[in-house]
Amino acid sequence: MSCDDHAAANPTSLPAHADESDHVHGADHGDAQGRRRSGSNATSARIHLAPEPTADRIRVVVVDDNFVVRRGLQSSLEFDPNIDVVGEGSDGDEAIALARELVPDVMLMDIRMPVRDGIAATEVISDEAPSTRVLILTWSEDPEHLRSAVLAGARGYLVHGRFSPERLAEAVRVLYDGGALITPMLAPALLEFVRGSARQQRRTGGPSVLT
Repeated sequence: MSCDDHAAANPTSLPAHADESDHVHGADHGDAQGRRRSGSNATSARIHLAPEPTADRIRVVVVDDNFVVRRGLQSSLEFDPNIDVVGEGSDGDEAIALARELVPDVMLMDIRMPVRDGIAATEVISDEAPSTRVLILTWSEDPEHLRSAVLAGARGYLVHGRFSPERLAEAVRVLYDGGALITPMLAPALLEFVRGSARQQRRTGGPSVLT
């Protein structure tokens, strides 16, 4: 089933395709930080004003190559008074640049994007900005994508059409509070991955692929 078919079959899910001309928007909390940094990789970034960060506000960056999806995700979060969308990007390189620039609490990340995919970007972000928790939001139900995302350091994996947009803010809070979550239908695949890793460790006597 195509992404457009998903959107038609799931009225609460977000549309998957739209033409767009603007690729990345960054947002930060101060005048000095609200200007594009010299040498930043986010060369097409546009800065939005955002409230001063406080201990009880969650700073989120949205990364998806589809403009309509990005807007839909932001709309799902904008009514939560404790969440600020501080930046957005359209590919993995922009995700990395925004993670370095903004150091958000949570990043919502698509998988299939140009330049660098979301899983490769997640691996870099987990290394360079470990305080940023990545939540993969994708149409892919492929267990291999889930496995790769977990190994790259993602803290969550949700499939569009398998969760209601109004639950997105709840998912963001779960990651911010140190939790993890996946789309329930993929839980068996994750458990099998863990069991397979444990079996490999017993056979070889080496470390688990999860460690």
